[in-house]
Amino acid sequence: MLFTETVYLGIHPERGSRPFFYAALDGERHLLFMGRGDLEEVLTTLGGLKAAYIGVGAPWRPNQGLLQSEETRQGLTSPSKAGRRRNMRLAEYELRRMRLPAPRTPADEAACSQRLRHGFALHRALERFGARPYPAEGTSHQVLEVYPQAAFHVLLGHRPYPRHTLEGRLQRQALLYERGVEIGDPMAFFEEVTRFRLLRGTLPLERIYSPPALDALMNAYLAFLAATHPDEVTLVGAVEEGQIALPKGKKEP
Repeated sequence: MLFTETVYLGIHPERGSRPFFYAALDGERHLLFMGRGDLEEVLTTLGGLKAAYIGVGAPWRPNQGLLQSEETRQGLTSPSKAGRRRNMRLAEYELRRMRLPAPRTPADEAACSQRLRHGFALHRALERFGARPYPAEGTSHQVLEVYPQAAFHVLLGHRPYPRHTLEGRLQRQALLYERGVEIGDPMAFFEEVTRFRLLRGTLPLERIYSPPALDALMNAYLAFLAATHPDEVTLVGAVEEGQIALPKGKKEP
């Protein structure tokens, strides 16, 4: 199916043979589609998008050793702490300095997790496809790296519940719903919780998205925010190593 208007696509890699969870929003934050597949399926999906902002929940390459540089560390607010955390990207160090959750991307790709390696493969494929790092001019497809756990933290104003718990899933879906993303209101879940269903173990869990799906939805929302309200997004880190797009706060656009 060909989409002629700009689409805001969120992709989040996990482990496994079909590791990519993806979700797409239109300019009104309506959910166009979502799914899970392998790299070929993701690229086929991209082929149907005339223009897209793509939020990817993974770094585009291993760290390039910027924190190994004395010049880089001396330019930081806390150079001594950075010296103890050299095997990560500058963007990740900056997130931790802001007391936000952050991954740690090794310099050696062989030492990276399967999830990270899936992310590297995705970024290489997007580059071959013609997508360019956000912000870019003269291109129909732009890519921004996002870290959904940090984004949820910022938009909530505090640390969220763990992502794999029921309360964590409800909390994340409620946040996205309140931010105007057209998904089911998670509070409807409680309308169907009865003593009988609780005892039978038949809670309406299908109303609540899985953790990877919620991450993909946040990635799509941040792509939308970066494209339509760039003043509400900040880029953390160094261009040559990969920047992470982060929402600025709880204010609704």
